[in-house]
Amino acid sequence: MIVSPWFSTEVEEAPVKPPVHHHNTSCKAGKTIEKNHHRYGTDNRPLCKQCARLDAVGK
Repeated sequence: MIVSPWFSTEVEEAPVKPPVHHHNTSCKAGKTIEKNHHRYGTDNRPLCKQCARLDAVGK
């Protein structure tokens, strides 16, 4: 389900992959963000590829 976007403030996220935002509650990557690193908004980051795939199949 698509909801208001969120992203991680975790510093370690950037070296592993480009920072992204999430907006799909079924996204496994988005679910792993710890509450103390969870922020609402996009922070001008691109959409997570997993969120985009879930959107495309209607999940």
